[in-house]
Amino acid sequence: MASKRSACRKFGKIPDPLESIEQRALLVRSHWVLLDTDAAKFYQVQPRTLRAAVSKNIDRFAKEFIFRLSKQDAQELPKTGVKRPTPIYAFTMTGIAMLSSVLNSKKAAQTSINIIRYRIVNRRRFVELGGYDGLPDSSRGLS
Repeated sequence: MASKRSACRKFGKIPDPLESIEQRALLVRSHWVLLDTDAAKFYQVQPRTLRAAVSKNIDRFAKEFIFRLSKQDAQELPKTGVKRPTPIYAFTMTGIAMLSSVLNSKKAAQTSINIIRYRIVNRRRFVELGGYDGLPDSSRGLS
């Protein structure tokens, strides 16, 4: 078993889902999503491994779980300086949780648990704010 230190060297800093999902989530096509590269970091796999697993099991991902970014979507992303020869997958939070079913590992199971915890925490925050009544109209997509 690789140590956490060697995993950090191999995959970069391992993010804590409860804190950094909010930092890494992007609003694309009116959906909060994580890109495939960020999802791969959470699951501690190479992005190409994640994309291959998704391609082999695409029937598990409903259209509201995952979508590929168009060239226009990709141009609107923050610039990373890295050119991507492959299309970029964007995963909704449900899609991120679904990844654990195609990435069969202990880390995948633990990440899925952490995402569920994250969603519970956010749901509590939402309710404490008064649900939709506690949000400004612009947060609800209303003008």
